[in-house]
Amino acid sequence: MDEEAVTIEEFRKIYGITELSKTDKIFLKRTMINVMSDIINNYAWNNFMTVEQERGCQTWSFIFQHHNPKILAGLTLMLPMNTATHGTEIVYIFDHNMFKVPFHRTKLDHSVGLEMTTLITNFAKYGNPNGNPILPETYLYDFVWEPVTSEYPQRHLIISSKSVLNEEFGKPSLVKFSPYYQKLTQYFCDDKFWINKSDTV
Repeated sequence: MDEEAVTIEEFRKIYGITELSKTDKIFLKRTMINVMSDIINNYAWNNFMTVEQERGCQTWSFIFQHHNPKILAGLTLMLPMNTATHGTEIVYIFDHNMFKVPFHRTKLDHSVGLEMTTLITNFAKYGNPNGNPILPETYLYDFVWEPVTSEYPQRHLIISSKSVLNEEFGKPSLVKFSPYYQKLTQYFCDDKFWINKSDTV
């Protein structure tokens, strides 16, 4: 067996999967979300942050956690959980529900939407989501949203009703599996992979 291969036992351990936990429907739903979130978003995010650091780029990272459950009304039967998902922030940035479900925006929804658009506008104007570096007293938060660094490669802002800055992501799966995802990505991006395979594309 390849020494770098991941065993099914390692995979289960990372995600806390046991014979007992498999009988818990709520655990299974959360684990499904965790695994899919890692595969779709988190491994790529972790690798991107690493590459940007190596290139010397200044990068700010955020996780959007604010969620109005009504934006997914009608879709809940198809989803394991009604929580913030990939792209949810778009609803609040553009004031349009991409899930095509009409819903009443709360005062908090509008507040978080203003927060998001302010951060994006600041970044576009100043190259810094906090605001004008010359006028730190005008910053949006009572703390400074620091960019990712080599010391804190997983630093990120959690955007919610009370936004906070976290230094770590707290997911051991990222450390363990991100390198494999990177290799897989490089493999599929290699021109050699696509030679004589045009009929399958």
